[in-house]
Amino acid sequence: MKFFFCQQKFLPVVESYGQSELGGFVALGYPRAEHGSKFNAIGPELPDREVRIADEQDNEVPIGTPGEILIRGGVMIGYHNLPEKTAEALRNGWLHTGDMGVMDEDGYIRLVGRWSERILMHGKVIFPRPLEEALLRHPAVCYACVIAKKDSQAGQVPKAVVELYPDASATPEELMEHCNAVLGEENTIRVIEIIPQMPMTPTGKIGRADLQAREDLAV
Repeated sequence: MKFFFCQQKFLPVVESYGQSELGGFVALGYPRAEHGSKFNAIGPELPDREVRIADEQDNEVPIGTPGEILIRGGVMIGYHNLPEKTAEALRNGWLHTGDMGVMDEDGYIRLVGRWSERILMHGKVIFPRPLEEALLRHPAVCYACVIAKKDSQAGQVPKAVVELYPDASATPEELMEHCNAVLGEENTIRVIEIIPQMPMTPTGKIGRADLQAREDLAV
């Protein structure tokens, strides 16, 4: 649980995680202050759900290892008139969420990104979210989206597409220096592009798929 200060009072905010395919939550934080790695977690699984963190072969991975979040208990019957998609999502008796997470020794789950958004650089899996959060710490950055850019040597490298706040100014070089300071040069973004307006979905999210499709066509 996190606390936000508002008008001289602390307002508690409890993290949770769910999907439409569940009809509700699968993980929920406790109504108490959390510290350390648990501060960024979505909480442990609820009593009526069973969660497994698995690799690409649906094998459970060790504690602390990223993998896909699989859920059993109270999940959907299937997608309407989409039997193939249903079979893929519910294979081996588990709902495959497409979300990547890490579970600690106490059962707390931390989200790290979408399976489809992962970037493979020299065989190493990189998730966009930590890189985007680093960029958003720069005062000039309004929106940030990290996508995969094809690279002849690395396979893929992380590329950031950024929209700045109105009247704010920053160069790609300045933003790269900022990211290096936050993330370290080994784990940082490799390419930064500043655009005048970020594409958005009808629900108000960044149009990541549009940006990735544009990047793939540019190659």
